[in-house]
Amino acid sequence: MSDSKISISTNRLQVRFGDEEALRIAAEAGFDGVDLSLEGHAKGVLPDIYAMDDRQLTEYFTGIRNRADELGIVVAQTHNLCGAYTPDEEYNQRVLFPRAERALKAASILGCKYSVVHCISTYQWGWAVPDRKMHEANQKMYAQLIPYAEEYGVKIALESFGGVKVGGVFGYDHFTDQNKMMREYEDLDTENKAFCFDSGHTNTGVGGGFIGPAGFIRMFGKRIELLHLQDNTGGYDQHVFPKQGLIKWPEVFDALDEIGYDGYYNYELNLPFGGKMEAAVRFLGEYLRYFTDTKGRLD
Repeated sequence: MSDSKISISTNRLQVRFGDEEALRIAAEAGFDGVDLSLEGHAKGVLPDIYAMDDRQLTEYFTGIRNRADELGIVVAQTHNLCGAYTPDEEYNQRVLFPRAERALKAASILGCKYSVVHCISTYQWGWAVPDRKMHEANQKMYAQLIPYAEEYGVKIALESFGGVKVGGVFGYDHFTDQNKMMREYEDLDTENKAFCFDSGHTNTGVGGGFIGPAGFIRMFGKRIELLHLQDNTGGYDQHVFPKQGLIKWPEVFDALDEIGYDGYYNYELNLPFGGKMEAAVRFLGEYLRYFTDTKGRLD
């Protein structure tokens, strides 16, 4: 029996089949956990959890948690504000902050320990923002969310970044620089924080001279408590299956072993299979179990 705990990001499954069906498909495919996205609930394709009062929110996510328990699968992490705050402070306070708070509460109801909240980054704010302003804006955003994370017993997870295209121009995000990312993380005044290592994001920074996936893992060490594993060819963020890109996966798994990583091996992959999406996930359950157990050494 495998000792590895594998998980899959279910955003596309949720959008196509709904929250509870996404759990069923993942469980029947052999995954131990899911990374449940809360983004689609603000886009009109899933129930609008952000319009729910506390009773309705609790009832909705208690139902999802109960269904997960029935299926023997765990909500291992959730996606919160992947877009983060914008330069429009009025919009942040009127729309984004209430969403982030509700998503933290939802994670708590689900019994989930982690909620990924992306940093404010070059992607939202453009190339010309000085380092100091970027840092201050992020610390202000997280400071507003931290009291709720602590109240709900959920860890806010920052995530690694890489190459981006802004205004048609490709470059490297502010947080592709691992030292800036480390500073952002270390300056958060809370114990309710963790780090999400995204292999694909990190790999897109290598062409700019930034640290590669294995080196990043060793640098951040025990701060890494959750993963977004995906592959690419280095030029842009593709979210393709492991071994379809250029990441040296045995080195990634060796680095994770070195830091004593014992969480879920969560795979965040594109699932562009139309009506065959469920069949593709069944294949992925078997493939990714074997891939994880062999630590990427399929050859």
